[in-house]
Amino acid sequence: MLAADEASNGATRLSLTLTGLVDRAEQAAIWSALTQIRYIFRHALLRDVAYAMQLQSRLQSLHALAATTLETLYTDEQNAPHAELGYHTEQAGMTAKARHYLRLAGDKATDAYQNSLAAQYYARALRLTPAGDDASRFDLLKARAKVLYLSGEREAQRENITRLEECAARLGDQYLAEAKLELAQMEGVIGNFDVAITAVSNAVALAEAVDHAPVLAGGHLLWGWYLYRRSDFAGSRTHYEKVPAYAQVADLPVEEANSLNGLGILAMDEGDYARSLVLFEQGRERYRQAGHPAGEGNILNNLAVLASRENNFADAKRYSEEALALRRQIGDRKGEGNAANNLGEMCRALGHFTAAEHYYHLSLDIRREVGDRRGEALVLTSMAILATDFGEYARADQLHAQALVIIREIADLMLEGVVLMNQAVTAVDDGRLETGLRLSEQAVAILRQSDYRIYLGLALHRLGSALFHSGRMPDARAAYQEAAEIGEQMDSTLQARAEAGLADIALAAGHDAQAREHVENALHHLQGSPIVELEEPFPLALTFYRVLDRHQDPRATEILHAVYQLLQDRAAGIMDPDRRQAYLHQVPAHREIISAYAHHAPNV
Repeated sequence: MLAADEASNGATRLSLTLTGLVDRAEQAAIWSALTQIRYIFRHALLRDVAYAMQLQSRLQSLHALAATTLETLYTDEQNAPHAELGYHTEQAGMTAKARHYLRLAGDKATDAYQNSLAAQYYARALRLTPAGDDASRFDLLKARAKVLYLSGEREAQRENITRLEECAARLGDQYLAEAKLELAQMEGVIGNFDVAITAVSNAVALAEAVDHAPVLAGGHLLWGWYLYRRSDFAGSRTHYEKVPAYAQVADLPVEEANSLNGLGILAMDEGDYARSLVLFEQGRERYRQAGHPAGEGNILNNLAVLASRENNFADAKRYSEEALALRRQIGDRKGEGNAANNLGEMCRALGHFTAAEHYYHLSLDIRREVGDRRGEALVLTSMAILATDFGEYARADQLHAQALVIIREIADLMLEGVVLMNQAVTAVDDGRLETGLRLSEQAVAILRQSDYRIYLGLALHRLGSALFHSGRMPDARAAYQEAAEIGEQMDSTLQARAEAGLADIALAAGHDAQAREHVENALHHLQGSPIVELEEPFPLALTFYRVLDRHQDPRATEILHAVYQLLQDRAAGIMDPDRRQAYLHQVPAHREIISAYAHHAPNV
């Protein structure tokens, strides 16, 4: 009985001593109480020191106990805390289990669009995978490649793909085909289309040798996209049309939807907007059925572009906003940069200049972050066009020049033609007619080499304007007529702008009746779309006003009033007074509209 009392007293003294030490530690700010029995260290270093004082064998036992306890609590592995299990089994030295749980944690993070976190889990699982287990290592490297692509970590992605190829070389052609496809995708993202096309052709050749349908579906899809970027529309369509058969064999509905998206883009750029819309809507439905928000985000971007081609900028803006939200939801940084640029374009077209600048800068930051060189050139071009809108011609020239450096490095001929075309507009507006003419001629020469007929038509229209302002009327007429022919086949708004150019020439020559005929044709081609809802409405409206006013047509006054009010409304949204004045008075069309309104104010 005495021994028992002594033991009891000893335990009490120990409890009191421990309680006192705990209290003293709390007062010394070493830790703070969460509950009566749980404490949290005030600083990670204090925790680490205390933790390091434990024997390694003791710690491994504790981690093993924690892992076993969690496994007991979570009998359904699907709902188990894989990250915690991976951590405890890793610390316990339970290598096989740790690798298994870390892989599951990576998969769960991937499904939640936590791409950087998923890449970390896969990397930890890789470190625990034996060097000789190439199949397991390949599987983990491929899973990691997917999330690195989405997160835009290009250096890590390249290093990962190098390891993937090394592993695949030891496993055989099927694996090597998959690795080459990953390489092709990465090279395409950063604009290295020649390297990407070589890689994808190698992937397809390897896949054909072993009848590997998933790589054949994905390979022809990428090949079609890269040929589209190279302005080879016929070759692009050939590859896109091969995708569905392989996708159905491999049960890959997303790849089938991707091919519909690609064919929709081709139809849009060939001017078949009705077919394009059908293909985009079919693709969007397939993506939804497959639960693939990334694909739906692509479709939304393209629907925005299609709506803008039809002068429906409110719908285009809505589609772009939906696309941006989806991209952010899934952590797709490259896609977010693309959607932000598109949204900036729609805001600019609507005259929401502050919002446009915000989205352009957001897009530029993201595209530089993820190494999207082509995307960087695109947004620099968009920013240059906006600078031209404000009459900031020196800044526009600088931005165009930066874009051209990148474009020539990645050898994107179509985009070079587009940038030169827009650079010509800047020069002509700034009164540098010889420069504008030279740039327009270069743009047309380049775009004649591509299948992008719509851009050739736009470049011809710009060339016609430069020739007109340079006094070369016969050459201007020829450029406008060719632009009108392309517009008749592909885009009614382009056709209307070309007819307006022909009206300018006729009016300058004193052929008033002919000028009016061209304006009536242009108004017909607009199919009832209000001029104020068009992108860049002011030069077109100015031509309509001049011609109709010569005939004392009451529509002249209506058009002048509408575009003057639009000009003032847009200027009112520019907070900087200097930029507001530049917007109103530095841009020739804006300045002439203000002058015409002042002259005819009593009648407006």
